[in-house]
Amino acid sequence: MPSVIFVLVALTAAMVVLLAMVNHRQTIAQWTEAATQLGLDLNPGGIFSSPRMDGLISGHAISVHTFTKGSGNNQQRYTRFQVAYPSIGFEFDLSRQTKVGGFFRRVVGMQDVEIGDPSFDDAFLIRTADPDRLSAFLTGQRRMTLNRFMATYPILEVTNTRVRVDVRRTIRDSEVLVSSVRRLVGVGQSLSGGAGDLDEAVLARETGELGEALHRMRAAVEAQPDDVERRLTELDTLAAAGKVDDIEARVRELEKLAPADPEVLGWKGALAPQPIKPSERSAVEPSGIEAAAATADLFGGREMSFVIRDRFAAGYAGRRVRWSGVVKKARRYDFDTEFGRGPAIKAVVTVASLEHDLFGSTEVDAIVQLPESAVPAQGSTITFEGTLTGADALMRNFTVEQAILLGAAEEAP
Repeated sequence: MPSVIFVLVALTAAMVVLLAMVNHRQTIAQWTEAATQLGLDLNPGGIFSSPRMDGLISGHAISVHTFTKGSGNNQQRYTRFQVAYPSIGFEFDLSRQTKVGGFFRRVVGMQDVEIGDPSFDDAFLIRTADPDRLSAFLTGQRRMTLNRFMATYPILEVTNTRVRVDVRRTIRDSEVLVSSVRRLVGVGQSLSGGAGDLDEAVLARETGELGEALHRMRAAVEAQPDDVERRLTELDTLAAAGKVDDIEARVRELEKLAPADPEVLGWKGALAPQPIKPSERSAVEPSGIEAAAATADLFGGREMSFVIRDRFAAGYAGRRVRWSGVVKKARRYDFDTEFGRGPAIKAVVTVASLEHDLFGSTEVDAIVQLPESAVPAQGSTITFEGTLTGADALMRNFTVEQAILLGAAEEAP
């Protein structure tokens, strides 16, 4: 009997080794393919050791490897991606802020500074000795990039010298490896390089100037056509502007760079549904849609922009709404890249607020087209009735066209 047991143990051990060898060969074949496409050096490791890729892409130091956390039955394999860059000049550390972790840190008094952007402050645990300098560094474009990146790769850490993300598994697909590295490089370029062109595009988008934002985004992409982050930002902007035909062409281009990126796959799968144009819906009487309810439905989850686009098209596009809010800014125009010919008024009105489990607390605005009249004062409360024509998932704002003011504006106290 002991000899039988010995033979069984030996056969089991041999089978484990054989499976490990087969698995290792398959993994190395995929990592070799990825390293070749990316131009990185590969250290294949051994049967019971991990492969590793290292090298430079666009002047940034890249490393990819696997490791294990935990012990015994609680072991978990991870794949780590890292891009390093020359120090930005002051120290900081950003990581995901969880509700439980945030509460614990407040109780024990651990450092978590704020930069003045409530949604970003709630989404990230921020450590730095120079919050004013960090606030100036984290432009609207960089905050948007990090928010979107964290939605795809929640286990991340961003410092003044690197960006690092961990994925809970050993990645054995060359397309996933290539897509993840290229996405990471785009984030690294956004943080370490000059991004004035992107900052201007994002600023135009924040204020509802979608035509100007698209023009600037196209120029930014053409300047760095291999930058995955720039192309994803352009896709979001195209979706906000309802440019479906352009989205299809841009997704095909982006798929060649990052075929397995979760956002790219999502955009590819969402191309079939067509947005419903306002003229296809009755726009006579208000629909009864409340700003708070629309905000929670469209912006309250973790869905990507392509999901929000289709949901808006199916249930909101072309509906008349009667909303109230506080005027952030307003101006008279003769021509607007979003609304076309005037004269008319373009107002940015805060109509709701949102508590999001990933991005924290944020205000939600409506970009409203009003007929030419007295320009509503900043800080005044207005009630308007108009047609919903857009919902920008990334900026978390609505577009309302052909609106009218109902009653006089109430001045801020």
